[in-house]
Amino acid sequence: MFFDFAPRCPVNEHHTPSPESFSAIERLLVERPNLRTFCRVEVEETERFYVVQVPAPVKDHGDLWVSTADSEFTVSFDKWHSHHDFEEVAEVVALVDGIMEERLVVTVKTLDGKWSGSTIHPRAESPHASFESWQGEAYTRSWRGTYDAPPPA
Repeated sequence: MFFDFAPRCPVNEHHTPSPESFSAIERLLVERPNLRTFCRVEVEETERFYVVQVPAPVKDHGDLWVSTADSEFTVSFDKWHSHHDFEEVAEVVALVDGIMEERLVVTVKTLDGKWSGSTIHPRAESPHASFESWQGEAYTRSWRGTYDAPPPA
């Protein structure tokens, strides 16, 4: 059942995501209505799902994505992502808020110029010890670039 506060996404009979996907994105957008503008429907092969894509305010940073593909939330920023059950709306909201408010930052490791891992952590803390012990270089990205740290020269 579609309500007045339903996502304002381009939905028609050929591109309607599952009721579970609709319910999940609806709960997210009720919590964060400012994200509604960035919502759309995506189609991959036979699956239809919602994507909230907020353009990064800094050049060369990845956009902030929240997807309902594969019957779960996927939250992504730069080269980091995490997966959450549809029931975990509060965790998804906390991640989105933390990223956009720059309380959380993403640290990405590269080895020979290729991605080798990434983690999200509070900006005042370094990545966990096992991440720091990986080989290669690391850089940190924050939403507005305030806490960015390039790889060592």
